Amino acid sequence: MFAGALLRRTLPAIGAAAGVLWLVYVLGEAYRFGFDLWPTTTLTGMKAMNLSESDYQSGIGMILNSGERVNETACFGSELRAELERCLDANGAREFFAEIHSGSHFWPTQLVETGIMLAAAGALVRPPSGWCAAVHPDGGQGPSGRLFGHISATTRR
Repeated sequence: MFAGALLRRTLPAIGAAAGVLWLVYVLGEAYRFGFDLWPTTTLTGMKAMNLSESDYQSGIGMILNSGERVNETACFGSELRAELERCLDANGAREFFAEIHSGSHFWPTQLVETGIMLAAAGALVRPPSGWCAAVHPDGGQGPSGRLFGHISATTRR
């Protein structure tokens, strides 16, 4: 709507609208903030290795013997417990960790993100002037004195 009103040409307006939509998509994926509104759950040990498909990972790695967390996934390909223990010892780590959002966070996050996008869209859109007599400066009457006088007689039936 804005692109059409600004450019007053159909094809450039479609291109501009598609470009803005692409930009919003790219920025939304790069800076997705919805999951930042809910706290993450920290899983340690073998629970961090066996995540369900509905869990959203925000961080995964190893906890070193010093207590420091590093985002190192070298040992995550190991399937046997003995291999995992050797890999942890070789890297100076004591266990695995995973920062996740459980599947139960999905819909509340979607609702919050949708509300934010709707609020942003509502702030950007304003109704066209004269759409309602209550907001029109002369009470909805155009120069001819008729209600919604900007509509010609040939368009009303």
